[in-house]
Amino acid sequence: MEDKSKRNAIRANYTEKFISQMRKESDRGSIIVAVSLLDDILNQLLKAKLAPSLDSRDELFDTATAPFSTFSAKIDLAYRLGLLRAEARASFHQLRKIRNNFAHALDPKGFDSDSTKSRVSELLKLNKGIIDSMKSTFINSGKMDIPEDSNIRDKLDDRLILELVFSGSAAFMLAEIHDIDSIEALV
Repeated sequence: MEDKSKRNAIRANYTEKFISQMRKESDRGSIIVAVSLLDDILNQLLKAKLAPSLDSRDELFDTATAPFSTFSAKIDLAYRLGLLRAEARASFHQLRKIRNNFAHALDPKGFDSDSTKSRVSELLKLNKGIIDSMKSTFINSGKMDIPEDSNIRDKLDDRLILELVFSGSAAFMLAEIHDIDSIEALV
């Protein structure tokens, strides 16, 4: 039980740090920073799982032509190695698509675009458990005035939903990274 409490405290600390960091950013900056951090965390997670590279630069991740240099490839590899659940995989791909909407548009529409709203709605469906858990935490802490029976979609804006999903996912992965059983290279 103590181990579970300790992990929850670590996750809560990471979550708070991530949300605090994202709140400092513009809408565009928040999603770009969030996906960049998730990309880095997935990199760490995958490197913890795989047998170590024999080179100083990891040939699978650290070069422009590396097979797992993209966020998309890392998401799929992490899922195939059993490091992500199907819902997390789908959520990360939604976050990646939202990031692309923001990063590649000359004049991004932000969280008001139909495409982003649709993807955030999908994130909410995929992460209902995380959002409900955080809703309970907010209610119990008195930090947010949300009636227990209210529809969370009506109370939270799209950016906050995105921040909660990102922060919860990132915090969970970081809290678990040191407990991953790595693959041993054949000798």
